[in-house]
Amino acid sequence: MVEYDHQVAVGIAESALGRYGIDPSTITAIAEDTSHNPLKVETTGGKTYFVKVVDANRTFGDRFTVGDYRTRLTATEELRAAGLSVPGLIRTNSRHKHATIRRPSGLYAVVEVQEFVPGEGYTGKTGQAEIFGATVGVAHTVIKEITTKSIKRLRDAGVVSTKNNAKGRVSELVDKWDSDLTALNDDQIPNNLRAYVTDLIQRFPGYAKIAIAQEGIVKDLPMDVVHHGLHQQQILINGNVGTLVDWETIRYGPLALDFGDGLDRASVTGGARNIKAQLDKPLSEFTHDQALAAEFATAYARQFPGLDRSGAMAAIHQRNTWALPKFIDEMIAAAQSGNKSNLDKYWGFARLRDPARFTDLDQIIKEL
Repeated sequence: MVEYDHQVAVGIAESALGRYGIDPSTITAIAEDTSHNPLKVETTGGKTYFVKVVDANRTFGDRFTVGDYRTRLTATEELRAAGLSVPGLIRTNSRHKHATIRRPSGLYAVVEVQEFVPGEGYTGKTGQAEIFGATVGVAHTVIKEITTKSIKRLRDAGVVSTKNNAKGRVSELVDKWDSDLTALNDDQIPNNLRAYVTDLIQRFPGYAKIAIAQEGIVKDLPMDVVHHGLHQQQILINGNVGTLVDWETIRYGPLALDFGDGLDRASVTGGARNIKAQLDKPLSEFTHDQALAAEFATAYARQFPGLDRSGAMAAIHQRNTWALPKFIDEMIAAAQSGNKSNLDKYWGFARLRDPARFTDLDQIIKEL
C-alpha cells in the first residue's frame, strides 16, 4: 500500500473532512500516529479519529476502481459484524464509505475516516508476539466462517494477479537498470545506495528464477480472504486485545502469506521500522529471534490449527521478488528527478522486501 508524504496527506485529509461533517477549523492536532499508518486527528470536544489517505493509483495501479475499493471496505465492515476487532468506518455525509479525491494530476486519492482505536503498535515487548499471533489466527478463523456478500465476492474473484511485466523480461530489465544507474552521477545518487542497487540488480535474476520455480507451490497453498499486508504497525495492542487495521489490501490469497508476514514482523530484531529508517545499517544485522517466532506461531496455531507453515517462505519470496522491479524503478526515477524523499522511501521499501533479509527466517520456520 502506497501513501503520500505527510504534508501532502494532511492537505488531502483537511480538504476531505468536511464531507464527513468534521469542520477542519475544529481540528486541534493532526499527526502521524506512531503505532498506525493513518493520521490521528483530534478535534475540539475531545473527539479523535483515524484518517487514512491512500494514493489509490499507485497502490492498485491500473486495476483501481472505486467499486473494487468499496467492496474491500464493505468486506471490512463484514469482518467487524462477524466479531473481528477492526476499526469501524465512519460514513460521509452522503453515506459513502470513503471520499474519492481527484487530484490535479488526474490520479485518485481515497480518504477513509475510521473510529479511533486505542492501543500501541507491536514493539516486541513481553507478551506482544503471543497477542499478534493469536490475533492473526482469530482473523483467519472468523473469516473462514463468513459467507457474506463482499467476502464471497473476494473469494469468487480468486487470486488477483498483480500486473507483472517483469517475469518474462528479467534480462531486459537488468540491462535497463544497469544503463540507468551508470548514467546517474554521484550528486544524484549516494555511493552507498548505488552500491546497494547494483548488488540488488545482480541478485534479482536468481530471485526471479526461484520465484518462477515456486509458482506451483504457492498456487497449491490453502487460500482464503486474507489481510495481505501485515506488519508491526497494523496491529494495535491494548492490554491483551489485538486489533488488526489497514484492510484496504484485503483479497483472496495464501493464508501462509499472512502467517509469514506476521511471523517476520513479530520476530525481526532491531525493529522493522529501522530497516527503513537506518538505511546504512546492513540487512544482515536485522536477524530474527527464534523465541519470538515460536511465541507467534504457537499462539496462531491455537486459534487456527493445521496450517502448513512450509509454504510461508515461498509465498513471501514470490510476493517480494515481483515487488522489487517497482522499487528499483522508483529509486532510479527519484534519483533522476532529485526527489530525495522518494529516494529514501523506496530504498526503505526495497530493503523490507529484499529476499536476503529472510534467509534465517526460512530456517526458523523449518524448525518450528
